[in-house]
Amino acid sequence: MERLRAKLVALRYLLATAWPIMLITVIGLAVAYQFVAPEPPRHLVISTGGESGAYYAYAKRYATLLAAKGITLDVRTSAGSRQNLERVEKGEADVGFVQGGIAGSQDGDAGDNGDADARPTPLRSLGSVAYEPVWVETPECSACDECTTLAPSVFAYNDQRKAVVTNPKGASFADLVRAAEKCTAGCLHPGTPWNPAEPGLDGLQARAAKFN
Repeated sequence: MERLRAKLVALRYLLATAWPIMLITVIGLAVAYQFVAPEPPRHLVISTGGESGAYYAYAKRYATLLAAKGITLDVRTSAGSRQNLERVEKGEADVGFVQGGIAGSQDGDAGDNGDADARPTPLRSLGSVAYEPVWVETPECSACDECTTLAPSVFAYNDQRKAVVTNPKGASFADLVRAAEKCTAGCLHPGTPWNPAEPGLDGLQARAAKFN
């Protein structure tokens, strides 16, 4: 009985001296939790574009770089910038390549020119990657003459009568977008504007998005 009583007394003294240390430890952990960033995700989904497009090629390169860091990047093709934006908004993708001008601000601004296609979104861009020059999937060209007629300084036919780009800055972005819209083979991709001072870029980029 005396031994049991001694153990209870020892336990009581232990609890009396230990609880302040336990309380301080719990408070410290709670405070630290507010400032410690969560572990980066180990799996990401990126929405790109068609397999023949530049965005898909960029994403595959990102996948290789991230794999070296132990992060899996799931590359998913899409119909273009608009679908990429929709996937990110719906949570179907974590990241997406999107051309500027197809989305307005959260406050409802539709770009400098009030373009109706630039719909409001709470999403924000991480930054501009690079200028993307106009390009053509030359083997798919059907020699419809649309691009060479609208922008002869940019496009020409090679020996196989397939369109190639000779000077990506040889015409306005408006002409490049019109050429993409008229291309019967759907193999012309206007890229991004090379002249930031060209009027109406918001609307033009919205029209170009479906072809990139």
